[in-house]
Amino acid sequence: MKKKILMYIGVIVLTVLIALLFFKLFNFEGDKEEVPEIKDEVVTELYNYLLDKNIFGSLSMYSGNYTTFNNLNPDIVSKIVYEYLLNEQQAYFEITSIDELESNNIISNNADINPLYKIKIELFNDAFKKIFGDDAVFKPVNFKYDYNIEGKINKDMTYYFVYETDDNSLNDDVVYRKMLRYSVGDNNNVIKIYDYYLRCDVNTKICYNDEKKTNKNNNILYSNNLNIDNYSNVLKTYEHTFVYSNGNYYWKSSQMI
Repeated sequence: MKKKILMYIGVIVLTVLIALLFFKLFNFEGDKEEVPEIKDEVVTELYNYLLDKNIFGSLSMYSGNYTTFNNLNPDIVSKIVYEYLLNEQQAYFEITSIDELESNNIISNNADINPLYKIKIELFNDAFKKIFGDDAVFKPVNFKYDYNIEGKINKDMTYYFVYETDDNSLNDDVVYRKMLRYSVGDNNNVIKIYDYYLRCDVNTKICYNDEKKTNKNNNILYSNNLNIDNYSNVLKTYEHTFVYSNGNYYWKSSQMI
């Protein structure tokens, strides 16, 4: 009787080992998400997540340091999402008017105000999740996209209203940015995009490797005929990491390398 019990136990153990080996050999992962093929157009769309219109020098993806979502101020996040929507989903924007801006307490007077759009907050929420991932939390706040373009959210938190003012402030900076290459790793679950970034002050002629103008590039001085391609060997490279989750690649981090 004892021998039969030991034999049964041996058969069970052997069966389990064979099953584990079988699953390992054939890589059965029924609950694992299938990652799509990486195409150039996917990488181009991801690159458009990165904020290039950052005239105020606030911290975004080109700080010179390791940057994640937790380092970004809410107004910069709203600005990043707006720029993405402007480039990719402007067809969903709605028209607005001076009367609507006033009735929603967006403006106090209509002097030199040009209404542009009203955008449903759901559109911002959906784009936000696509750019920053499901674990990040969107906190809608007012933002300035440009010196004369502002976005404000109404009290009901249902719409962003975007309008133009007559602010004639001049941007004295020129930004040079170009994607150089990309790499794919971890079975297509991670995409890394590499580019350069240079910000030059047209008045002082000084150029910087970061958006806050703290990391000076001593090899380049700005001029009207500056050919940035001639300085490829002294430009700083940034690495932007995107991770696949829930059917989408989201931005995880950026850093100068």
